[in-house]
Amino acid sequence: MSFLVPSVLWGLIAAAIPLLIHLFSIRRTQTVDFSSIQFIKELEHETIRRLKIRQLILLLLRTLAIILIVLSFARPVKTGYFPVGYSQSTQMIFLIDNSASMCASNADDKLLLTMAKENVKEILQTVEGEMHLQLWQTNPLKRIYSGKFHSVDVAAGHLESIHESADDDNLWNAIDSILVRTAWEAEGGDIFANREFYLFSDLPSTAPANWQFREVGQSTSSNWHVFLFPSDKAGDNLSIKESEILTELRVVGQLVEIQCSIENQGDGDLKDTSVELYFGDTPVGHAVSDIPAGKLKEFIFQAYPSRSETVEGTIIIPTDHYRYDNERYFRFSVPEKINCIISGSSDEQISLMEMALDAMNSDSVFIQHSRHNLTQISMLQLSDADILILMDPEPISMFVTEQISEFQELGGGILAFLGEKSKYEENQLLNQLGLKEIDVVDSVAEGSFYSIEARNNLHPIIEGLSIRDLDRTMPEIYGSLRIVPEKESKAILTMSNDFPLLLHSEKNNAFVFSIPLTMKWSSLPTSGLFLPLLHRLLIALVAGDDALFMFVVGENVQLPLEEEYLSTEIEMVKPSGDRLFLIPNYRNERVTIDDMNDPGIYRLLSDGKQVMSFVANIPESEDPSRRFPVGELDKLFPGGRVITPEEDIVTAVTEARRGTELWFLFILTAAAVLLTETWIGRVRNVKSND
Repeated sequence: MSFLVPSVLWGLIAAAIPLLIHLFSIRRTQTVDFSSIQFIKELEHETIRRLKIRQLILLLLRTLAIILIVLSFARPVKTGYFPVGYSQSTQMIFLIDNSASMCASNADDKLLLTMAKENVKEILQTVEGEMHLQLWQTNPLKRIYSGKFHSVDVAAGHLESIHESADDDNLWNAIDSILVRTAWEAEGGDIFANREFYLFSDLPSTAPANWQFREVGQSTSSNWHVFLFPSDKAGDNLSIKESEILTELRVVGQLVEIQCSIENQGDGDLKDTSVELYFGDTPVGHAVSDIPAGKLKEFIFQAYPSRSETVEGTIIIPTDHYRYDNERYFRFSVPEKINCIISGSSDEQISLMEMALDAMNSDSVFIQHSRHNLTQISMLQLSDADILILMDPEPISMFVTEQISEFQELGGGILAFLGEKSKYEENQLLNQLGLKEIDVVDSVAEGSFYSIEARNNLHPIIEGLSIRDLDRTMPEIYGSLRIVPEKESKAILTMSNDFPLLLHSEKNNAFVFSIPLTMKWSSLPTSGLFLPLLHRLLIALVAGDDALFMFVVGENVQLPLEEEYLSTEIEMVKPSGDRLFLIPNYRNERVTIDDMNDPGIYRLLSDGKQVMSFVANIPESEDPSRRFPVGELDKLFPGGRVITPEEDIVTAVTEARRGTELWFLFILTAAAVLLTETWIGRVRNVKSND
């Protein structure tokens, strides 16, 4: 224990006053007149002893009362880590989380970020002695100020430069980075006697496994005094958790199904909640429903795209205490025409494929196609195509493989029918087709065949086939390649020898048959399954590039750009309407997006014409309900002081630094001592015996 005003302790001299009074009083002679000597005999020795003991107790109580009163005025404290009685150099680091979740407001409509900045100013008003101040924000991680602390007003000016952000806080990496930089700067800089770290955040439950607040190269951070300020709880919040395009095969004139999940994170049931679906600026769907507290509800919309185009959609719910999860963005394409390039080693198979594609154009020209030599194909030819159809592809050079890979990165799809010429060692096309290897040819005896079963009837390719008896339309397989798929590839059709007939590599946007398109290998070209299956495969490949244009806020991406736009002026229009010019990477034929800091729909323009769009939603980690319980924070910050919103932050910080003041306890004890002294020293009435 120590004292904040030790000079008052000189007043303890006053504790001698009761003793002096007592000594002075016993030296005085008091004359008592007795009418008879017999009254002296009536005084018992025991009575005189009790009287003396009572006087000593009163003396001690009066002395103790004076001591307690003097000590209380000296402001006794339970000692903290900050030495009392002199100043010392202190380094104070304030890290303020300005991520999306801190842009929520509490039940009183106070923004969590604003409350955090106000709390920083309150703490700075209590600063004493020499202090070095650092102010940091999380998004982007940036040191706002570093230097000697002068005044709260100066610091407040720097705090105002910390603005809202829709980005992920990446809080735990931010803390590590600050500690690393601080340790590096300390190697050749000032040495501080005291170091304090203040964290203002909603502390999302996204910490990596075994993460702890620790100094570089040490198992703990015992030299840091850590203060944690968990933000107030967000008010009532209705959150769009996710959205999904259920209709994977999208064509003109057909309904598209969009599903979304909405969660009521508040404490009360919500009645007649409105959910709206927009395609562009046009409302195309509306639903009203009750959502109980703490429950998740799914909605499915059906809508017709207005025309063949890239559809940019938004799901909207009413405004509440957290605005960033009240809108969800998506995009998908509805092709008006499909452009195919057919290439391979067999003119017979190429001609058969051309006949099949022409058969689909009986009503209108939906599929356009041309043939090219695969060994000489270039990106210039592929740039106008949506799908590359490979018919028993022969060996190709590394250059052609790179051209095909670039075509896939631009969103192009591949449909491959493998055959004898596809089976060779170190096939350059393996990666593009989602295969590990192509093994030996597996054939059956004459008169026999392999039957086929649908491995996954729920796959969109199979589920939507309008064939009454699917099993009877399955072709007979007389021989096939044994292909070994990568882990991510999925078998859609499997033969009775347990080897796949049709594979889907979603990562590469490719469908692969383990047979060539010839009657020698199977009856597929003449089966009732072939044309409906081919039609759905082509549509799925065109729609397979939608995932390439769905991102989260703050993500740095490189988007492939067609060669014709590389020499033009590329302008990006942000959801806010702000515009900025981008410089394409001519060598890699890409454009880098590193300013995706708002949720919404982004558009790229070339000479004023839109050439691409993509969407960004807030990260899942910025859900305001995903927080660490206060009781678990000690595992992340051993020895840290957690100051909840219900506490007085100035008192809590001061008590942790300087210690807890005990003067109130001393005053209460002194009052109790004086009451006891009054009761013991009261005048007693002695009853006389008649």
